[in-house]
Amino acid sequence: MKRIISLAIILITGYQIYSQDLVVIEYDGGDLQEFLDGVPDSSLVKFPDIHMTYEQTLVIQHKKHVTFDFGGFRLHAKTTGEQVTPIPRRAHKWPRSRSHLVIHQSSNISIRNLNIVGPHENGGVSEAAYNKNYEAQHALEILGSKHVIIDSSSFVKIYGDGIYIGANSNNIKITNSAIRKNGRQGIAIVNGHNIEIASNELSDIRRAHIDLECNADGDRIENIIIRNNTFHRKRLMWIAAASGKGVVTNVRVENNSLTCPASIYVGNRKGNSQRQGPYYFIGNQTSKPYGNPQGAIWKIRNVDGFYAQDNYIIGQPNRNMY
Repeated sequence: MKRIISLAIILITGYQIYSQDLVVIEYDGGDLQEFLDGVPDSSLVKFPDIHMTYEQTLVIQHKKHVTFDFGGFRLHAKTTGEQVTPIPRRAHKWPRSRSHLVIHQSSNISIRNLNIVGPHENGGVSEAAYNKNYEAQHALEILGSKHVIIDSSSFVKIYGDGIYIGANSNNIKITNSAIRKNGRQGIAIVNGHNIEIASNELSDIRRAHIDLECNADGDRIENIIIRNNTFHRKRLMWIAAASGKGVVTNVRVENNSLTCPASIYVGNRKGNSQRQGPYYFIGNQTSKPYGNPQGAIWKIRNVDGFYAQDNYIIGQPNRNMY
């Protein structure tokens, strides 16, 4: 760890403005987890543009007001983690639980210019892309954290989700980033609030591009904005929000561009009596027709409030698509 200088700075995160002394630190080699553990609050952390092979789960935990500028740093896992001894907090169901980076119980964290490459050479839309033994190996997990920005980063060849948000995380912004060739969801939210997904590119996603699915009856997913993104190939849904548990409410999907079918399934499944919504779909466009035996491009079930305006969604020719 190289401590450079202390600066007085005004930081604008997009959610709040605060003034503070900011310590600038450079990573200059050594054990990466030890380095992250030693990063002080109120700091700007800079990384070199290098390629590092790393098989363990990295954890950013209990940090406040830290910007990590990875500068193109590439974190590459080349194995499934079978031969790796997990850290205690990840030992349960290892290697299924081997995610690559976890932000845990932290606030005002920015991750910029980070590239995570997983070992999944079959990632994408094929049958071989999904592997239940490794499906929870997410590129990035955000758990119990608030005021987090993920910007100008990429997550590719991952067995699990590109980004997974849970444990009541709040005020999360994902921008200008790419998720490609994975084995489960592109971005999954299971328990989170005030989340913006904007100006990203998702392609070759095994399940849904965006999955809003509570894990427990008491979970809530609310105030979600999905705007100005570009979506390419996926296996299942564009937007999936049909959990049998919890509540999904106030979701806005606007001005997105698709080169794949714009199929959605929102509402809830049998067994969840809590009505979902409202949902807003505004100004979305696709260049790809979609057809299925049910005749439905958009499936809406037990929803309280659904608004659609100025969308261009194409049904497959010679089918009675609604």
